[in-house]
Amino acid sequence: MKVTLLGHSMGGVVARLAITDLPNLIDIIMTMSTPHALPPVTLSKDMDTIYDALAAQVYNASSPLLFSICGGTADTQIASDACVIPPSSITNDDGLTIFTTGMPGAWTGVEHQTMVWCHQVRWRVARTLLGMTSTGNRQDKLAVAEEWLLGSKPAMNTRMDGDVRRIPVTSPSMSIRISGDYDTASPVRWCREEGDCQIVKAEVTTLPAPNNPQAPFPLPGEGIRPDEKVAAVVVDLHTSTGYLEIYAGNQQQITSGAFHKHLVTGKSWSELCSRSVLTSGAGENDLANTHLNIRFSKASTSSLVVHRLNLDLQACKGELQTVDHI
Repeated sequence: MKVTLLGHSMGGVVARLAITDLPNLIDIIMTMSTPHALPPVTLSKDMDTIYDALAAQVYNASSPLLFSICGGTADTQIASDACVIPPSSITNDDGLTIFTTGMPGAWTGVEHQTMVWCHQVRWRVARTLLGMTSTGNRQDKLAVAEEWLLGSKPAMNTRMDGDVRRIPVTSPSMSIRISGDYDTASPVRWCREEGDCQIVKAEVTTLPAPNNPQAPFPLPGEGIRPDEKVAAVVVDLHTSTGYLEIYAGNQQQITSGAFHKHLVTGKSWSELCSRSVLTSGAGENDLANTHLNIRFSKASTSSLVVHRLNLDLQACKGELQTVDHI
């Protein structure tokens, strides 16, 4: 029988060192505010020895899954860089580094000690661990972690509740934003024409959507309320014809448009606001923003480097814009 180890701060380092003596007894290691890359303070040669041992660890299919939850700049004891699991140690098949700023329901930095009692974080960690213990498959455990810690999961295609909503296909990659609670067990169907439909693969991500855009975000000391969210459904079709069918309540507002991906090879990027079609519950049409995925191939990742994002939304219409750093 294998066990799961959960460690806070240097407790996460101790959990990783346990692999050396108990390699076949540990299934999952989850750390919170743990300095993986370097110690916060080097007090002795023993600390160097410990981190040399961590650097020598290489995770593979027979190793425990390793997850690191980081509080970001709100954690004044652990630098953001130090909390990230070094890429030389793990791949995406062996674990994840998650910042609380990208964790659904939290969406904010978390201080070092607060990490262990912040409700939004504790609830998702507990739900993740319970979900992973119910499956023995390594990839399924990773999928559970991505769902609860990153808010990303595939549509399950097992239920057909709600009204059928039709969305015209305008691009080979489509992004659909659905207000309120969206049942990820509902299928997404692509129809070439009436009666000629098939279920297609879709990825669902949860994004924040404050009810009051004038209020501070996140609410100080609270994160965000559970009902203030939208679902972003992304579908790759490889065609711009036909229409999509999804199952959602008649009062849920749906925004649809092209999903654009941009690979930036330089250090800056700019583009005028793109447009998409907004379909409201009443069937009216308007203009709104589409979904942009921008990746900087040469961006520096040091916590000592500040990246500036300037948004000019005067040319954009529609719902509140959301920037998701992943």
